[in-house]
Amino acid sequence: MARRSIRRRDSGRWSIRHDLPPDPLTGKRRQRRETIAGTKREVEQLLARRMAEVARGIDLEPEKVTLTQYLHRWLTDHVDQQLVRSTASSYRAQIRMHIIPTLGGTVLTKLQPAQL
Repeated sequence: MARRSIRRRDSGRWSIRHDLPPDPLTGKRRQRRETIAGTKREVEQLLARRMAEVARGIDLEPEKVTLTQYLHRWLTDHVDQQLVRSTASSYRAQIRMHIIPTLGGTVLTKLQPAQL
């Protein structure tokens, strides 16, 4: 079960923290922290929405997602589920040999058509 917490700060604001899915490359635990103004009830509702987004697979930090992370998720969520094993294996090999070495570290929001 994902961990989460709400903590009142001295400034009258609230600090929330919740787990994200593990890092797709390393498998390490990831967390998201935010500081928010509002009532405790509003903060609890926001945290519930954030947790629901995580459960649905909505990325909360798209500005930090690299092409490698996106492609691993795409392979797992779509290719492996919808294509025959040999096609999925071929896609994985092409991505591993050609795309990840050259563009894998590029943040997805910074990827330009000219790079492709």
